[in-house]
Amino acid sequence: KYDYNVGILKYAHDELRKDKDFVFELINMDHNAFRYAHKDLRNNKEVFLAALIKEWHTEKKIDSEIFKKYTNINQDEIIEYIIQTTNNREEMLEYIQDMRIS
Repeated sequence: KYDYNVGILKYAHDELRKDKDFVFELINMDHNAFRYAHKDLRNNKEVFLAALIKEWHTEKKIDSEIFKKYTNINQDEIIEYIIQTTNNREEMLEYIQDMRIS
């Protein structure tokens, strides 16, 4: 696991913080980049779910408080996304067991 300083994104110009492709690249390095993305991107379902899935794959947990603080995506949308994008039975069961967002 590499340690990236994605927190520097909070000091970046709004244009970079709004750049979806750039933010996706950072999320692929570290899911914490989601925290520093522009608020419009934090409320973008695709960006939010990418960060959520990256966190789960990296940490094997989901910090629901962080996601509740930064987005308005609801739990049903998260579960729907996981169902639609996961074709591995064991992985699906792990997601469901670990999802404790209310």
